[in-house]
Amino acid sequence: MRAGVWMTLLLMASMVTFPCATAYPLQANDSVIANALYYLHSQQKSSGKIGGYALSEWAVMAITAAGENASSANWTVGGNSLADYILANQHLVDTDLATDVERHILTLLCLGVDPRNSSGIDYVQKLGDLYKQGQIGDPSLLNDDFWGVIALVAAGVDPSNSTIIKDSVQFIKDNQNADGGWSMNVGGPSDTDDTAIAVLALLMAGESTTSDEVKRGMQFIRDSQDASGGFVSDPSFGTSPTSEATSWAIWAILAMGESPTSGEWTKNDNPVDFLKSMQDSDGAFFHLPNTRSSPVMSTSYAIIALMGKRIPVVSSSTPTPEPSYTLVFPETTIWADRASVYAGEQFTVFVYYYDAGRWRPLPGAEVSAGGQVLVTDTSGTLSMNITTPGTYTLRASKRYYNSSEFRIEVLSPPTEVQQEVERMLEKHSKPSMLYMNESPTGGEGHLENGAVEDEAAWREPEPAARGGGAVLSLGALLAALLLFGRWRR
Repeated sequence: MRAGVWMTLLLMASMVTFPCATAYPLQANDSVIANALYYLHSQQKSSGKIGGYALSEWAVMAITAAGENASSANWTVGGNSLADYILANQHLVDTDLATDVERHILTLLCLGVDPRNSSGIDYVQKLGDLYKQGQIGDPSLLNDDFWGVIALVAAGVDPSNSTIIKDSVQFIKDNQNADGGWSMNVGGPSDTDDTAIAVLALLMAGESTTSDEVKRGMQFIRDSQDASGGFVSDPSFGTSPTSEATSWAIWAILAMGESPTSGEWTKNDNPVDFLKSMQDSDGAFFHLPNTRSSPVMSTSYAIIALMGKRIPVVSSSTPTPEPSYTLVFPETTIWADRASVYAGEQFTVFVYYYDAGRWRPLPGAEVSAGGQVLVTDTSGTLSMNITTPGTYTLRASKRYYNSSEFRIEVLSPPTEVQQEVERMLEKHSKPSMLYMNESPTGGEGHLENGAVEDEAAWREPEPAARGGGAVLSLGALLAALLLFGRWRR
């Protein structure tokens, strides 16, 4: 677009006035939107791109939300439009990375291109190829499931007839944190951004706005709003609200059928007013107040939210069948920290699965033994005890995974003599030596192997009546163990 045209639009936008009450959604000729679009255009290169490939895709979604066309002359530099750049460089989409494929599907829909056939590539099927173990993409991540559900529904897949979507929705629900929020990672701390996208995914999949998961998610978002009207992303990032978290929160609010300018979402200010206050003088949006971080992305998010749009900006009106998929059941392994324990003694169980050339912890695996069924945590571990002596088989199982087993021996509780022997063993086990209270010749105590510099540190308390001195030998301990005890593993 010629600079003169942009300046004319900016001048017209600067003349637009609004009443004191927050006008929402904003219009494309509002100065906030016009300045934001001008910033994005200022970042466009002669190849047509705005930032890198991923940032260019977000810019496409923002431009489309503002009612413009990424293939138009307005978004063409050096003879290459933004749309030209996206379509000519699809090789930059990592089809083994779910989030890359998901974002690309949403971008193609904005460009009016069928994601089932973009330059002969079916990206909906590419996403189906990444479905495994009842979820999409990396089993240790959640964000690829949020965006996967959104991308499939946007592409026209019916969530009520899709195994992939149903399983992914269940995976999302199963990994909601106790505080009502979600993280990008399985077992990670909740953040506003991912919680907003999780809620959006659930709603797109057909969940009711009154479902327990959605209500708890929205309450987490509500609790993360501060007095400015903005939303704090994650306490680990600081306590200041961010423009990105606020934009994504607005998307979730809109998906709920609510207004971000309503009294329910207004503190000292509302999210829209906060977001508008985060615009820099050149039209870009700050990450934190007066602090930039990837301004093309922050600006793209804000344009979508301020225009009263949400993700997906465009959805297909043509139904498409669920992509085909192949189920692969990974091998699992289970073991305990000991092969034998006393009845009632606590022990730790580990469950791992094999994926992409390495063993990974398996959260959510059911471990059964002795009439108990327990579930591994996010690190693939759990603690348990068995109260009845015997030999037991620990069995690990989870849907879409092969099961595995481990045998453990549960022994009768030790007698008092056995307990005493074990206490003696623990008391007198020292590295590379055993202490003797008195040497055979009646001299001062010493360390048999003389391997410790500070002998006093290893000296046992003197007996009340020393007699000739007590000598505890390794042979005596071993004999006692063989007679009364048992070797513990």
